[in-house]
Amino acid sequence: MPEANPEKSEPLEYSEERRAFEAFLRTRGLRLTRQREIIFDELYRLDDHVDTERLVALLKKKNREVSRATVYRTLDLLAEAGMARKVQIDANNIVYEAVYAGDNHDHMICTICGKIIEFYSEKIDRSQNRICKQYEFEPLRSSLIIMGTCSDCRRDGKKD
Repeated sequence: MPEANPEKSEPLEYSEERRAFEAFLRTRGLRLTRQREIIFDELYRLDDHVDTERLVALLKKKNREVSRATVYRTLDLLAEAGMARKVQIDANNIVYEAVYAGDNHDHMICTICGKIIEFYSEKIDRSQNRICKQYEFEPLRSSLIIMGTCSDCRRDGKKD
């Protein structure tokens, strides 16, 4: 469990991110409501990829009164603000993960079992930066997703 900040009683690990989300909401004329705060906190506490239904179930289990619609809208706001990464697993499945300041990684997704493997490659980052420079393009964020079969599924002989 993260250490709490005695002044604001929010975990130190994402206080900067919470302030950024609050600032983003203000630019949209919105407030950081208690429900949005609950969703934000749970996403950042999880430190994992989570789909909307799993997040709704986790909040319900903790007796947090947040509607499914509010969870959907807040996750979309977090993604728009750059505070959550939206990862499209396939045509029907999307997961979200918290984004920390300075965090940069990509994903490999097994099309059989759904396992998500995070990785970072300095070489890929350099290539992306070179390509952006070549096309005089100012990147905001990027996401590389490699779809395939994980070693466990290949070893077990599972097929897509």
